[in-house]
Amino acid sequence: MISAWWLLALTLLFLVMMEYREYEWRLERKDLYNRIMAGGLNEYRNEVKEKPPPRGGNMVRAGLEKAQSYQMKMLGGDG
Repeated sequence: MISAWWLLALTLLFLVMMEYREYEWRLERKDLYNRIMAGGLNEYRNEVKEKPPPRGGNMVRAGLEKAQSYQMKMLGGDG
């Protein structure tokens, strides 16, 4: 049987998680509203002062190159 302290701790943990989720959603809604109300992307970026997202890389190619390098090291090659 679960003691009252564990039940209280689980309830508090659940409430804290709910509040954190609500806080994140509030920030997301505010950001989406700002994007909608901005006249364009440049105006939105000036308001938010955010830097552009990082350029994406080819994760598959990077993984293959890393695996090949590891294999070459294990086999005694130059890779």
